[in-house]
Amino acid sequence: MTDHVISVGKSAALVQFFDRFGFNSSVFDGDLCANLKSLETLSRVASDRLAMILRSPQFQDWMASAVSEVLFINCASQGSIQDNPATFLCAHFVQAVQTSFVRSGALSFFCKEHSKETDPYYGAAGILKSLLGQLLLRFPNLDYSHLKNRAWKKVFDVDSLYGAIESLLAQLVPEVVLFCAIDGINLYEEHESVYDEVEEVVEFLVDLSQRPGGCAFKLIMTCSWNSRRLYKLMPNQDQNVLWIPSNVPAQVRLTSTSWGTFLETNFRFLR
Repeated sequence: MTDHVISVGKSAALVQFFDRFGFNSSVFDGDLCANLKSLETLSRVASDRLAMILRSPQFQDWMASAVSEVLFINCASQGSIQDNPATFLCAHFVQAVQTSFVRSGALSFFCKEHSKETDPYYGAAGILKSLLGQLLLRFPNLDYSHLKNRAWKKVFDVDSLYGAIESLLAQLVPEVVLFCAIDGINLYEEHESVYDEVEEVVEFLVDLSQRPGGCAFKLIMTCSWNSRRLYKLMPNQDQNVLWIPSNVPAQVRLTSTSWGTFLETNFRFLR
């Protein structure tokens, strides 16, 4: 099988596909940049909560594994969304993978950036479309010829997006580690009109992390406040769901140095 891990780039054909498909990569670059807060800007409370996430057995088991895994983090945050350790974790995690490793990729979706019904990336179809576009952007040598006719006719629906993502993932060699970070997914628990479809998206992503063979698909979903429903879709509540209490004991303050050391240590298996 062809090794599809190459430098990120956009051919003229891929640019044309994105235009027909309705995917704008700059939107997701902007989402990531908007959530890349400096560690020093986190409040002491948020820093303590981030440290508790990093030191939890569930997170360390998820991170240390070079195979497909899923982790759902309920953060029970009492601060502002801008001072949320779960969002910080997703953004910096994705940036580190995108900028440091060849044989890996990172997909992300920040739900609070697309919470309005008028947003083209709102809801289930928006999440799936963004993940598919980011996947092709990271691995542009994947064969997506079967998608071009649909894009030309603009007939993508949720079911076809499921099939498209599965077909692209099937082309990635087993040595690839693909991270997928979805931040604030429980926002859609407050939107009954789209909740059922979003629940199906979560089930689909969890199933990808449970499938045998293929590339490693490491899924992490985070919630600024506790999920009431979606966390129940995780296959193993003790292993796959991490609950951070509303009040945590004081932790050793994270610094840029300790954060860098953490990433270096835990990403070692990607080299």
